[in-house]
Amino acid sequence: IVRLTGIKETQAAYNAVTENPQFVELLEAVPYRHPAQLYESFCYIFVFLILWFVYLKTKKRDQSGFLFGLFLILLWTVRFFVEFVKEPQGDEYINWFGLQTGQWLSIPFILIGLYFMFAYKQLHNNHKDIVFSVPSGNFGNICAGMMAQQLGLPIKHFIASNNENKIVTDFLKTQTYTPKPSIQTISNAMDVGDPSNFVRILEIYNNNFETLKYNLTGYSFTDEETKTALKEIYEEYNYVADPHGAVGYLGAKSYLEKNPDVHCVFLETAHPTKFLDVVERTTGKNIELPSQILSVMDKQKVSTIIETYNELKDFLQK
Repeated sequence: IVRLTGIKETQAAYNAVTENPQFVELLEAVPYRHPAQLYESFCYIFVFLILWFVYLKTKKRDQSGFLFGLFLILLWTVRFFVEFVKEPQGDEYINWFGLQTGQWLSIPFILIGLYFMFAYKQLHNNHKDIVFSVPSGNFGNICAGMMAQQLGLPIKHFIASNNENKIVTDFLKTQTYTPKPSIQTISNAMDVGDPSNFVRILEIYNNNFETLKYNLTGYSFTDEETKTALKEIYEEYNYVADPHGAVGYLGAKSYLEKNPDVHCVFLETAHPTKFLDVVERTTGKNIELPSQILSVMDKQKVSTIIETYNELKDFLQK
């Protein structure tokens, strides 16, 4: 504005553009934009009113996870539709099937909200003290669970199930955090010697060690223990797990030894075909590849050389 009008004082330049006929062409050239932030703000007022009504006027407030799920659905539905009129913020966006980055990021949160509104009810009605055992490497999944707990999701406790990269497990025993080079294991997505999300977990519990220990237990397991668990899960439950899920299973099993009255849910985080050699050799079962993998196995591999940010941006926007 200052450059176009030649007026050095910013506010005076804006006033001149809107009030001085000399600059009428400049004013007409300004593209119309929706006040997306105002739309979003007004919608959030309605989100609050809906949550307030459901809490005060219905019995849904007593259903564990319902309000949290409703909050996620309302919030991210607003974000989804506002994105249709919002101007892209900078260059870091994509447009895929007519939807922008913010809309694609909203969809998982809406689905999570539906889960907490409906599926979690059944689980919590049958089991009041629910503990989650999470295969943990960089501690992103378990950090997200703890954030949900802080928002009101009724989770009693978390188990960080580690492989031999057990920095956090050791910290919970010694109060000394010592990053180390990662150790290669068969559950390799958890081979992290200095998990970057752990600092976020500390912040969630205000860097209070006792509060952290009240909410988190850590266990670590060797590759041999993981293989034994893979075989046990298959033989006793007819379920083919992957090494990460087997570590989560071991964590749940260890916690139940001292806490038999809780209900443990362990997370499975990868398909066993990702670790085909280990899983087949351990369980003795030939695993059929999913149709999605079979459909691409014989296709020619194609690579695109990208050297600059703009090349990457152009490639993503095709």
